[in-house]
Amino acid sequence: MLQTRHEEMLSKTTLPLDATRQVIEICEARGADLVVYIDNGIYLKVMNENIYPIYSNVVSGLFEVGGWDTITGKLADANKCLVVDSYVRENLIEIGRVFKEALKEWVDILHTSTSLVEVMPKGVTKVTGIRKLADSMGIPLCEIMAFGDFNNDVEMLAAVGLGLAVENASSRAKTAADLVIGSVEEHGPAKFLQELLDR
Repeated sequence: MLQTRHEEMLSKTTLPLDATRQVIEICEARGADLVVYIDNGIYLKVMNENIYPIYSNVVSGLFEVGGWDTITGKLADANKCLVVDSYVRENLIEIGRVFKEALKEWVDILHTSTSLVEVMPKGVTKVTGIRKLADSMGIPLCEIMAFGDFNNDVEMLAAVGLGLAVENASSRAKTAADLVIGSVEEHGPAKFLQELLDR
């Protein structure tokens, strides 16, 4: 989903409904914590200690639904699904394998951090989003700067004019970037932008 800061929709790609339903079934069978993004809403069954570290900073648009059957009518509009495991990385690797085996024709599976695996519409990446936004504004990719920290940012960091990886980024993200800046904890992106504006 791509929209302006005024919530004007520029582009929207959804998961195939059957894929979303299968993701839910797989997660339910394994007791995995699932989060489903539908337009501007983030839906989960119940907030728990596993999910809280990832979503504790979300101030609006986060909905506890109790059970997935309560939002059956919304599932056709799902933009992406995330499985969260803040404790055991191997669980995410295994469920990623299961998703690839069951859904590889319909979706892309991305390990976007050590705590998350994402199920995305086929062919949709950060680069496709940036490219659509840039085209809508008449800006070439070579004039765009992007910040990243994990393997799902590699393509984006390589495609833009200035790719910046934070110090605590994955090694692949750092290799793809043009420059490595301070870590997130050190407010690296904010400091970099402030220094740029001060020049």
